[in-house]
Amino acid sequence: MMKKNFKKFIFNAASIVAVMAMILPVVSLAAAKANNGNGNSASGAGAAGKTGVCLQAGNLSSKIDQRMSDRETEIQERRTERNQSFGEKRESRDQQLEQLRERWNENREEFYAKLEENADNSAKKQAVVSFKAAVEAVVKARRAAIDKAIDEYRVAVDKLVANRKTAIDAAKNTYRNAVRVAFQKANSECAKENADAAKIREQLKAELGLAKDKYQADIQAAEKVGKSIQDLIKTRRDSVAKAVEEFKIAMEKARTELKTAWGTENSSSDENNSSQ
Repeated sequence: MMKKNFKKFIFNAASIVAVMAMILPVVSLAAAKANNGNGNSASGAGAAGKTGVCLQAGNLSSKIDQRMSDRETEIQERRTERNQSFGEKRESRDQQLEQLRERWNENREEFYAKLEENADNSAKKQAVVSFKAAVEAVVKARRAAIDKAIDEYRVAVDKLVANRKTAIDAAKNTYRNAVRVAFQKANSECAKENADAAKIREQLKAELGLAKDKYQADIQAAEKVGKSIQDLIKTRRDSVAKAVEEFKIAMEKARTELKTAWGTENSSSDENNSSQ
């Protein structure tokens, strides 16, 4: 389940990458328009006579920024929906576990009642009282250990998700700022006398490419949580396994003491009804 949630989270990065794919082609398109235009010199007429990037840089920057804002809104909506669904699934699993535990509680009470019916002397009755106390203690200990393992796992996972979100948001903000700065620089250069539009265009493309590469590297670094999640899963499983093993040992001791007190090998507890 966690793997599915994290795979969905990658949509955020993919969506921004899709926006990035729009940028360089648009810049190239502006250059093409310049080459197919009226042939004005890129270096001879100042800002007023420029075409291509120098003519469209302001509009391109605004359009790209708007596209990124729209995409970010979509991502945030999906993130909110995913978090809500994730919380609902946790709540559902908690409710299911609670219902199972209630059922096992009832089963144990029925079993204790049968033991009490068969206790035909004071020694056996006292043995049943001791057995019941021992079983309830080990059940309580096992449940506490399992709950602790689940809680610690969830807290750690939530921290990983939060840290990952922070890293991805920072990467997106850094990328957006880099794009803005690149276009601002292009606009500033274009405003100069004898500006070389072709050189400005190439510089803009290079800076946008560097911004894109950095963003992708930052996203890849933020996405490296798979091993951390697997480590957390193993820790949780090991904790649960340890709790189960300790439970089995304690239950065997309680059963042995009951059998000894009753002087029979026929009395035993239903371990399944005493678990979880």
